[in-house]
Amino acid sequence: MSRTAYPVLVIALGALGGPLFVSPAAAEEVQWRANYAAARREAQEKNRPLLVDFGTRDCFFCKKLDAITFRDPAVLSVVNQQYIPVKVDADAEPHLAQALRIQSYPTVILAAPDGRIIGTLEGYLEPAQFHHNLLLALKALPKTEVASRPAEPPATTVSAPAPSGLETSLIRWRHDYNAARAEAQEKAKPLALDFGTADCLHCKRLEASTFRDPSIVQLLNEHFIPLRIDADKDAQLVQFLRVQKFPTIILAAPDGRILGTFEGYLEAARLSEYLQRALVSVTNPEWMLRDYQAASKAIAHSDYARAIALLRSVTEDGMERPIQLKARQLLQDLEQQAAGRLARAKQLEDKGQSAEAMETLTDLMRVFAGTQAAAEAGQLLNTIAAKPEIKQQQRTRRARELLAQAKEDYRTQQFLCCLDRCEVLASSYGDLPEGLEGMQLASEIKNNPEWMRKACNDLSDRLCTLYLAQAETWLKKGQPQQAVACLERVIQGFPGTSQAEAAQVRLAQIQGQPTRQATFNNP
Repeated sequence: MSRTAYPVLVIALGALGGPLFVSPAAAEEVQWRANYAAARREAQEKNRPLLVDFGTRDCFFCKKLDAITFRDPAVLSVVNQQYIPVKVDADAEPHLAQALRIQSYPTVILAAPDGRIIGTLEGYLEPAQFHHNLLLALKALPKTEVASRPAEPPATTVSAPAPSGLETSLIRWRHDYNAARAEAQEKAKPLALDFGTADCLHCKRLEASTFRDPSIVQLLNEHFIPLRIDADKDAQLVQFLRVQKFPTIILAAPDGRILGTFEGYLEAARLSEYLQRALVSVTNPEWMLRDYQAASKAIAHSDYARAIALLRSVTEDGMERPIQLKARQLLQDLEQQAAGRLARAKQLEDKGQSAEAMETLTDLMRVFAGTQAAAEAGQLLNTIAAKPEIKQQQRTRRARELLAQAKEDYRTQQFLCCLDRCEVLASSYGDLPEGLEGMQLASEIKNNPEWMRKACNDLSDRLCTLYLAQAETWLKKGQPQQAVACLERVIQGFPGTSQAEAAQVRLAQIQGQPTRQATFNNP
């Protein structure tokens, strides 16, 4: 069957660029081999399986896997002690990636000492799940290949206690389709349907070998709802699911979505690979759950832009995990809301209400940033703003806003601010009535000595504050001499002011001199 039957899980491996994640000390790292051919020979000589990590330099999730999963103590122990790990740069060795049919990055290939592939892990995996898969791959090897290796460390994942006796080697098959579907939904586990007939030779072969393999038994019993269908007795289901050959194994998500269909006999290693990939495609990583929950809270608080960014990160690898399906539905709902506002803006523009349309578009871009509608809103806003009449309207509106602010400054006797605004009105909008009115307002202030004195005092205070701030900036840059120069300007230029006193205290601190405190004598 085609490998594309499964959505590709993005896995984060090599930190090939700068460090993007917080990780343990560098001493605790995988003992990577750099040459694939040499690693193959070492695997054969030491009778240990090979772990081949394919990644690229610009692969974000490759770096995440390297920084998190490959730094986990349990993963480190298994990889370094029981595998021969080799890292392959797919950009530098495309022929090797093509030969092994690598379709996405990162991809980790697990191979027996003789080169036989026993597992393929695509996309980012959390440390516990990656560790679990490493142990399953070891169990899939013949006993002669694992006899010389140290005992396996205990798995870090939590699983149900293993049954005792004969039950440990048998798959706990269900036989009722509807009941199995209901159980899969209730337990949030995928379904594994095995279709066969009583006289099917390869069905019996599958049962006698692959379905007796310990790793397959463990995978199916612990992580799936295994369902056996007798095709002779349930022909209607066989026809409904378009099963044409026997045996056929169908893997389905808890919601019934088909993850993969596999016809004919499968070796245990191959089936284990398919089962693991199916399991990954329906397992929600913890970080996805956190981001989804954070996005839901953001939506409840009408913070749609943050919600969109979080939901995009959840869905970006293109897979169809349950949490990703929910995230895509939320994104679709937000896109529809944004599209509704875009349609409203277009209606306003068609009616000639350009100002209202531009206001609606600007709000849309802010509230629903990251949506397709927001991108279209930006293009439409630029188109409307480029019209000559719209430019003039915007200019007139800005002049009116400036004049209103200047008048408010005048009323509250903030004469320096008022003069600043009036200067802009005179220089940029002198051809408009607002510009002329601003010049008249400035003239009134300049003709009043008391008002000008207040404006000059405010300007002095502003300048002192800027010099003090600049001095602190120089100190942060490690240039105390520049800071001293700024402080001395305040002391010399504005003696007797509170800013000069503050500058004197700061200067003494910089020069290591004790500061003098004012003393007050009782009368």
